Amino acid sequence: MSGRKSTEVNGLLARGKDARNAGNANYLKNISTAEEILRTNQKKISEINSRIAGQKLEISKVCLSEFPKEAKQLKNQFDSLCKSSRPVNYEKAIDTFQKKQQKLELDLRKADEEAERIRERIRNKDWYCDEEYQDANKLLQTYKQIAMEKNSLVTEMNQRAQLSNKELIQYQNLEKQISQVCSAYKQLEERANRLAELHKRASEARDYIHKAMGNIDSDLAEKFLGNEYKELRQKCAAFESLSEEEITKRVAAMSEQIGLFKNHLDICYEKFLENKEKAEEAIRGNRQLLKPENNFFYDPVDYAKNKEGARKIELLEYLADFSEKQEMIGRIQSGLRQAEEHLQAERFDEAEKQAQQNQDLIRQAAEYASMHQEHLIENFYVAKDIRSVMRQMGFETGAFKINGSVKNGWKISAKNPGGDVIDFTQVFIDDSGEVKIDIDHQTQGNCPSKWEDICKALDDKGIYIEKVDMINGGNVLNRREQKKDSGYQETEAFQTQPSHG
Repeated sequence: MSGRKSTEVNGLLARGKDARNAGNANYLKNISTAEEILRTNQKKISEINSRIAGQKLEISKVCLSEFPKEAKQLKNQFDSLCKSSRPVNYEKAIDTFQKKQQKLELDLRKADEEAERIRERIRNKDWYCDEEYQDANKLLQTYKQIAMEKNSLVTEMNQRAQLSNKELIQYQNLEKQISQVCSAYKQLEERANRLAELHKRASEARDYIHKAMGNIDSDLAEKFLGNEYKELRQKCAAFESLSEEEITKRVAAMSEQIGLFKNHLDICYEKFLENKEKAEEAIRGNRQLLKPENNFFYDPVDYAKNKEGARKIELLEYLADFSEKQEMIGRIQSGLRQAEEHLQAERFDEAEKQAQQNQDLIRQAAEYASMHQEHLIENFYVAKDIRSVMRQMGFETGAFKINGSVKNGWKISAKNPGGDVIDFTQVFIDDSGEVKIDIDHQTQGNCPSKWEDICKALDDKGIYIEKVDMINGGNVLNRREQKKDSGYQETEAFQTQPSHG
């Protein structure tokens, strides 16, 4: 007999199915969360727009008379802010995402149907399944491509959701600014009415200006408008030293200058707060992506026992415990610290820029962790199947994590009453998805015939071993040569280390 066996084809089709399923719950959770954020934010922004549309600002004659510049400035500011309020519609984005998700589901169903067709083709075949093996290998690449597209869709949706969070902040601040303008106008009306009474009372006018200056937050004024604030204080000091006649003449102009300055200060402070809130939201978004309720992974042994009931592990903990990506962890942690430092130093643009870089790093880490998780879970099942086969062959077996961690692979020790000791010293699937099996065999019995039986049993599990050599150069088993004798050649599925005879 020659060519690929049907068990090899079944092995390709079956292996990794549980591993792919492991990431599906995380994928669906991210999709659902992003959609919920978009719908919630759209509702909130629509409510804000509705409230803004109900706002009115009519300038009274007394305000125009006493404070023409300040009144016009407030009216122009109000109109400009109201024009900034526009409807938002995230339904188009959600619909686009849903269509992409539906396409991925359709592609996955087609891939599963193709897998069934391949299984049907080999149902009554033993050898000569080379074409089906090639088709199964191509299908695995299709599954990997679908997984990559799922990760890309999650990234795209999370980014759109984060953008909608920032847009919500903008609209919340827009409503706050409009409210402040309306409040400032009410105060302007009160001042206008008050000034009408003060024109004839200089001492009260002097006190009025003094109190108006006292209502300005000096710390904020020094922080945002230091030079202008210093100049305004000098003008107020000069005003208070004027004669009573001059005070009554200039009180309106002085009050207007204070009002214009305070309005300018309010705008600067609100812009500061908005930029701060955007930076905080961006950093908060980084932290959210690292929480296990948003991005989670599984210990492969825990998952094999409990499936979705296994403990959810957050991204950085997973990378630390189950991968060699310490440098990736360090870059993410360093980026988070830098963003926080920028925020504390009030470098909000730099904080937001760093948070975006962090988001890209976290996305790359999550994509790697998703693929790595598949390989670790698949590795567990391969090791489990090897142990099961060795037990069936009459061996006492033990399974051990190499150096105490599944990230290094598994060691399977097997010993039978006849004195054969077979150690699968490393059963390991690397980041490219390639399965590597190292074997150490010390024998007292009939080594070649035992290996023939072992390999046939492993075939049925989809684990195909072609060749086992002894350390002295002798050959224990060479199934490749068997195929050559039949006029057929193929590429090795697994390369083993030499055994000890």
